[in-house]
Amino acid sequence: MWRWDGEDGAHVLIGVPLTRSAHMLNPVAARIFGLCDGETPVAAMIDRLRAAYPNAAPRIAGDVRGFLGYLRDLEVIDGWPG
Repeated sequence: MWRWDGEDGAHVLIGVPLTRSAHMLNPVAARIFGLCDGETPVAAMIDRLRAAYPNAAPRIAGDVRGFLGYLRDLEVIDGWPG
């Protein structure tokens, strides 16, 4: 379960059945989560975020992969495409 949240609608609130908890995602994490559609490859996610946040470009690949691993470990996603 998830929903857009926050005053500006830029955050995502996800329910995590594994831990019976809720997690508020910041706007960048919410953007990554929004790209978890089962069709968008990780490389495309990274490219989109690098374009949106050019000052952070050097660390985006690691951050995206780390966050996807975090979501997978929480069983929020089953895995991620290529």
